[in-house]
Amino acid sequence: MTIGELGNIGEFVSAIGVIVTLVYLAIQIRQSNKLAITSAYQARADANINLVATALQSPGGAVALNKCLADQPLDDAERAFVDWYAEATLVYYENNHFQYCAGQISEEHWQATVGSIRRFLALRTSREYWQRNAGTYRDSFRAVVDQIVGEVSNEE
Repeated sequence: MTIGELGNIGEFVSAIGVIVTLVYLAIQIRQSNKLAITSAYQARADANINLVATALQSPGGAVALNKCLADQPLDDAERAFVDWYAEATLVYYENNHFQYCAGQISEEHWQATVGSIRRFLALRTSREYWQRNAGTYRDSFRAVVDQIVGEVSNEE
């Protein structure tokens, strides 16, 4: 083998090495982007959960939720609280859906979340909130919730 042929083999091996490195870096960047997006959604859910925790400490919060659970009429302040609570709850569920779609949550966890969404939407006030505000959520999550709302409504 001549030096020229060895040089050609070296160039070929180097080119393969560059391709392998580029594929590896592309995979790493994709995973990094996915992690950044899921982290942003998690931060959004955490912020909403903190809002609910603060609201639940208010004296009227427990009363409003109890009325909601008993399907009793709500005054304006109670309706505002229940809507706030519903928004934070649905943002939490939407975050779980996003994490599930991104492969960050297992099928088992997601199915448990669907059961929780179903119980939440069994409340009339939750469905009313959803009807007024569904457009503020991602299309893919809205499709899931709309299906559950239809199922829950048919069970009544």
